[in-house]
Amino acid sequence: MKCRRSVDKQRSSEARYREVVDSMTGGATVYEAVESGRDFVIREHNRAGERITGLTRERVVGRRLTEAFPEVDAIGLLEVFRRVWHTGEAESLATSL
Repeated sequence: MKCRRSVDKQRSSEARYREVVDSMTGGATVYEAVESGRDFVIREHNRAGERITGLTRERVVGRRLTEAFPEVDAIGLLEVFRRVWHTGEAESLATSL
């Protein structure tokens, strides 16, 4: 019974998380580093992000950043992602896609 409650709590927490992310007015995309930070897999992409990029959540979640947004390397954003992953220090890059 305890295990079932734990699973229910996790599902409830995930639902609240998704609700918060989707209600944000700013675009938000969550990435997970793969291959020691060489690339990143998209784990979440909110509704505002869909409007900004023109790409639906279903189209990008689970895909590599470099597959979903192939131009990220050419504009220098991939290198910023890699540095941030390795150093843990926030950076910004003035750019537009």
